Amino acid sequence: MRDTCKTCQGNGEIITDWDRYMHPNDGDVGDEAVADCPDCDGIGTVTASGAEGSER
Repeated sequence: MRDTCKTCQGNGEIITDWDRYMHPNDGDVGDEAVADCPDCDGIGTVTASGAEGSER
């Protein structure tokens, strides 16, 4: 069983630079200010607590 990741709220990314995220530089393609969430490896869900034998 899987739960939504609380760190990224299920989108799989975290913002690493709020200023650049809100005001991108010319030429940015859109992913310069974000990174994969370290708690869910960028998938947006985590193994539910108490779920034995569940895969990540």
